[in-house]
Amino acid sequence: MDRYIRLSGPDDENSYLYHVFVTLGIFGATSLVAYGFSLRMISAEATIMLYLLCVFLVVWRTGRFELGVLASIGSTMVYYYFFATPKFSYNMTEPPRYLVTMTVMIVVALVTSILTSRVRKEAQIALERGELNEQLLHLNNDLADAKSAEAIMGVALTAINEGLNCGVGYVAFDRNGTPRGNYVYQTAGPKAALTQYPFHSTEGILKWMMEGQKSFIRGDEFYEWPLRGHAGLVGAIRIRIGDQERMEQAEIQLLHSIIDSTCLALDRYRTAELRIQAREEASEERFRSTLLRSISHDIRTPLTSICGNAEMLMHALDSEDLNYRMAKNIYDDAQNLSGMVENVLGITRLESGVHIKKEVEAAEEVIGAAVKLTEVHHPEYDIKVILPDEILFVPMDASLIQQAVTNLLENAIHHTRKTDGVQVILEKNGNNAVFRVRDQGKGINPEHLPHLFEPFYQSNRGDTVVYRGFGLGLSICDSIVRAHGGTIKAQNRKDTAGAEIVFTLPMEPMEEENGR
Repeated sequence: MDRYIRLSGPDDENSYLYHVFVTLGIFGATSLVAYGFSLRMISAEATIMLYLLCVFLVVWRTGRFELGVLASIGSTMVYYYFFATPKFSYNMTEPPRYLVTMTVMIVVALVTSILTSRVRKEAQIALERGELNEQLLHLNNDLADAKSAEAIMGVALTAINEGLNCGVGYVAFDRNGTPRGNYVYQTAGPKAALTQYPFHSTEGILKWMMEGQKSFIRGDEFYEWPLRGHAGLVGAIRIRIGDQERMEQAEIQLLHSIIDSTCLALDRYRTAELRIQAREEASEERFRSTLLRSISHDIRTPLTSICGNAEMLMHALDSEDLNYRMAKNIYDDAQNLSGMVENVLGITRLESGVHIKKEVEAAEEVIGAAVKLTEVHHPEYDIKVILPDEILFVPMDASLIQQAVTNLLENAIHHTRKTDGVQVILEKNGNNAVFRVRDQGKGINPEHLPHLFEPFYQSNRGDTVVYRGFGLGLSICDSIVRAHGGTIKAQNRKDTAGAEIVFTLPMEPMEEENGR
């Protein structure tokens, strides 16, 4: 048994000829009853009321005013010929009585026809709404049970097949709004078949679908009903032109409601998919962050011990001793690993969504702390600091910005010979503080510039590896600067060989703006 019952509508019983036979039947039955009344000598008033009832029944059953008028005229003529005195003749000596009776019956037919037509129309509307609501209730229940986009479309096609008794097709669109190569068509009837056909459509129809200005578009063979969701056009329902043009208004309304419900179901499914995907990604991110923090913490503890022991050995040995060089290599490698661990912890902290607490700091003090820390690890390098005449106060997390400057200095040192120096320049540009870290190395290959701030990316030259590391230093600098609302970029120097990393941070609003 079909789950979706076809909407009621006009059929053969509502034809005009059928209503004529109904009228004749009611009129004939009324006349037979009136004849029985006359045999039992029942009053003429009862016979008149009987024919008035006949007019009412004709209008109520057929809903046609013209048949009610004919029934009223025929009732008057039959009554005066067969039942009024003298019988079997028309007494025209009292025309007013004759005309009054006929006029009353016609008025009764008119009023009854108007009221009955209104009641029948309201009853039909109520019936159609009830059927429509029942259809949509079944549809929404089935859509809610569907576990995939394909299952949702299967429910929609079945609902259109059974509810409207017509074949229906469906073509899916990808996320770019491009239709796929085939469309599915399902025929109607007890032996419905599901078949795929190549999809062909004109550019004009596709454009109208994308613009979304019409509920449906008439093509060469089909009416196309676009399926739109929050993400845009997801597909189209296809109804053959002949099938749709035979539909009544109520059936068009049902089709429109089915398509709207299908769009909502597809949106709900996609939203649920995105929610599940977001939960899975968040769970993976939490696991990754927890793992990185645990590993980094466990690595940092022995690294501190290694650095301390290596430094003690260095102080206990002569600088020309082979053992001193071995202790120095251990110390340097431990320092590199320690820097990597700090970078991993920094990236984990920023990507986990930790809120940055900004305080107004003097930018030159943060640069000084970063330079001092770098000189401890690289005393053989000359680091030149150039500061502006005025003190620049910048809202920042001082420890994070110090880490960013330290990473940039480490990066510059690894690309610069010991005989050359590196520079740290602080400037003011409008309401921004500009930090520049320059080296005097070979510069950056232009093909590497767009990728320098990607995690684990290393701009190694073809002839040598610049230094050992994970490629996280510049990536965490980028994350730190962006978290502060600033910008960062890499470029080659124009005045000499080498490269520079430039990042800007917004400063405190100027006094004129604060006073407004």
